[in-house]
Amino acid sequence: MQLPAFLSRRRFSPLTAVVPAADGLSLAMIDFDGAKPGIEFCEFIPWATPAERVQVLTQAASKHKLHKQQCVTVMNYGDYNILSVEAPEVPAL
Repeated sequence: MQLPAFLSRRRFSPLTAVVPAADGLSLAMIDFDGAKPGIEFCEFIPWATPAERVQVLTQAASKHKLHKQQCVTVMNYGDYNILSVEAPEVPAL
């Protein structure tokens, strides 16, 4: 049995992780184009003050062409809240 074309050659684009922290920016790109995934780059760029964040992010985006990349971020534990609420009453149709 032959697989459909969309399942037989699954292509992944590089994935870039952009993780801001209190002391700097972590970046890592993983390329899925070969037989095994490979790390294209992994970098930490420190910032001394919060005012430098925009400059560091802008330079990193330009240097690594992040506007053309699929990017994700990671949130630290405690940087988010999950609020559980009851479902609202909805009138039957």
